[in-house]
Amino acid sequence: AARYSGLHRHVGGEGRTRWVDLHAVSVSHRGAPAVLVHVLDLTAEREVHEALSFARSHDPLTSLPNRRALLHRLDGWFARREPGESGVLLVFDLDGFRRINQAWSTAGADQVLKGVAGRLRQACRPGDLLARTGMDEFALFMPQLGDATAASDRAEALRIQVSAPFNLGDEAVG
Repeated sequence: AARYSGLHRHVGGEGRTRWVDLHAVSVSHRGAPAVLVHVLDLTAEREVHEALSFARSHDPLTSLPNRRALLHRLDGWFARREPGESGVLLVFDLDGFRRINQAWSTAGADQVLKGVAGRLRQACRPGDLLARTGMDEFALFMPQLGDATAASDRAEALRIQVSAPFNLGDEAVG
């Protein structure tokens, strides 16, 4: 008997993705050929799996990749890089963040962290990886970024972009 089994992704007219596990086998029913089909909707399980996978590799506040994701990407890059290929890893923290956290509580500090993440995200090139690696720490991996001068120029441009004040309530903080 011919058999088929496989996982299928279907995007419906409303744009919703559904995942189904399909099993089919040719059979004989009352002397006539037939196909017995079993379809199991795995959409909910797949969505939970994807959400857990995202949570393991991303910061819940900023949705940026976390330290784990950064290290995984760096491992892969080092394993695949060509001789002479270079990349730059900038690691930085926010000066005065403790003061913001104390003065504005967690909600204000979270707003600043989201703002910093947004500004840095806008400055990323295709292929760059921006990650939040600690409470007020970020890292930006930039593969194929020329030389030390280019890295220094890029770091200074990022510092200037992030240094602009953030509005918390009626006050500019930064």
